[in-house]
Amino acid sequence: MPESPPPTPAGSSTGPDPDPVLESAARALAGLVQPDLTAFPEPRVWEAMTSVVGDGGQAGDGLGRLRARIHELSGAMTRLEDADMAEFGFRSKEFGAVYQRLVGLFTERLLIIGRGSPQFLFVPHRPTSDG
Repeated sequence: MPESPPPTPAGSSTGPDPDPVLESAARALAGLVQPDLTAFPEPRVWEAMTSVVGDGGQAGDGLGRLRARIHELSGAMTRLEDADMAEFGFRSKEFGAVYQRLVGLFTERLLIIGRGSPQFLFVPHRPTSDG
């Protein structure tokens, strides 16, 4: 009898159980909603967000996992991608924040991700001079 593959852990079809903070964020973002992480202890949120934002203004490896989870949870209907800071109506004062675009089927929203509260903030596009 052929050997069957080991079962996949709960929470993801591709790996270990997801971080509960990032899983909560991914679920909200997959639905194009701003995440609310206030139910989690602040040190736990800081730790999770450090994996996303990283140090020195560079995105951490958690950003890639967050993107993959959003894609998976939305049935490939929503994606999180890098955005040009020039598109943003305002910028974060937080050093190292990452500027992202959340793209759904019929909408896109600009999003600043950082360690401070709120960790995920939808912001308006910068007004254009031609409109």
